[in-house]
Amino acid sequence: MRRRILAMLLFLLVGLGACACSGGEESVYTKGGYTVDTEAQTITKGEDVYTYSVRTGAKSVEITITYPGGAQYVWTSGASGGRGALYAGLTEDTGQYPDGSTLVRLLPTFEPRRNSLGFSIFCSILLAGVGIFNLVSPRTAWYLSYGWRFRDAEPSEAALLLGRAGGGFLIFLALVLPFVMD
Repeated sequence: MRRRILAMLLFLLVGLGACACSGGEESVYTKGGYTVDTEAQTITKGEDVYTYSVRTGAKSVEITITYPGGAQYVWTSGASGGRGALYAGLTEDTGQYPDGSTLVRLLPTFEPRRNSLGFSIFCSILLAGVGIFNLVSPRTAWYLSYGWRFRDAEPSEAALLLGRAGGGFLIFLALVLPFVMD
C-alpha cells in the first residue's frame, strides 16, 4: 500500500514537472511579411534585420528596436497607454525602413511585471510552516483536521503517510513559489 501511494505521488510530481516545462508559443513566426524570432529577438524582412529588446518593469514595458543602420526606436507602454520615440539618426520620413510602431505591433504582447515578491514570500513562509508541521507531526495535523469530529478515532497509516507527503509537497511549493510568482 505504501509503495503504491509513493509511486502515485512520484508520478504526480513528474507530471507536474512536465507540465511546467512544456508549452509556450512558437519562437519563430511570420506576420505581415516579417519573420519574428523571439529567441534571437530579431525581426527580418528581406535583407533587413531588426533586433529588439524588451524590459518589463512593475508598471511598464519598454521595447527597443534597433534598425540595420544602428538607429533605435523605443516604445514605452504603461498604465496610461504607450508612446514611441525615434533616436540616433533615423527620421520619420525615411521610406527605406518601416516606422517603429509597425515593428512593435509584430511582437508578442508583453505584460508589465507584477511586483508580487512580498506576497509570494509571505505565502512561502506560510506554506513552509504548514508543510513542516505536517511533516513533523502528521498525527496532530490529522487530529486538527479530522480527529476532533469523531470520538476515540485514530488515523490510519495511509493518512499519516499522506499527511507527511503533503507536508513535503507544501515545503517544495514554498521553495518554488517566489521564483514562479515573479
